[in-house]
Amino acid sequence: KLRAGVSLELSPRDRGAGNAFEIDPVRFAAVPTDRLASIASAGRAALARGPLLGFPLTDVRLVLTGDLEASSGVPGVASATLPALSACIAAAARGLLQDAAPRLLEPTMDLSVSVPTSFAGEVLADVTKKRRGVVLQLREAGPAGLGGVEARVPLASLLGYATSLRSITQGHGAFAMRFYGYDLVPENIACEIIEGGGY
Repeated sequence: KLRAGVSLELSPRDRGAGNAFEIDPVRFAAVPTDRLASIASAGRAALARGPLLGFPLTDVRLVLTGDLEASSGVPGVASATLPALSACIAAAARGLLQDAAPRLLEPTMDLSVSVPTSFAGEVLADVTKKRRGVVLQLREAGPAGLGGVEARVPLASLLGYATSLRSITQGHGAFAMRFYGYDLVPENIACEIIEGGGY
């Protein structure tokens, strides 16, 4: 039977900082470095699959701060088998993450749309009302009579956008998009995604 006990601390990191699994260097100074490396690998694996639909976590710090060997006799970092430690870290991380009330993120794109000014209002309404976009800038019409909309839009809302834009502008609109980053999914939409088992 596998037995191990560890103490972990969970905290958020700055947006874009990525995940980190850390081991208290003072508390575990006597543990061989190759064993600590295996434990760190198990810790990083615990952050690769989050509690919301199994999506990876992002910008989370998990710190191994201690074990239960001295207080309860349960095998700890120095004495437990590596499979037992891996399972223990994964289970403890899951519990901490559930208690931390994680939020769902979604990929967001920077969208640039060029359209004749006569269609600008319809395009703007489509981006903001139908596609949950946030307008960053409105471009005035140039010599060719084309104006534009710069917006930040969830990638999931842009499925089928080429067809929709063609219909709205009678074939006179064009767009380009590039990845911006990840943003929080609105709570009501996140609930629908989670209850439905994913996108």
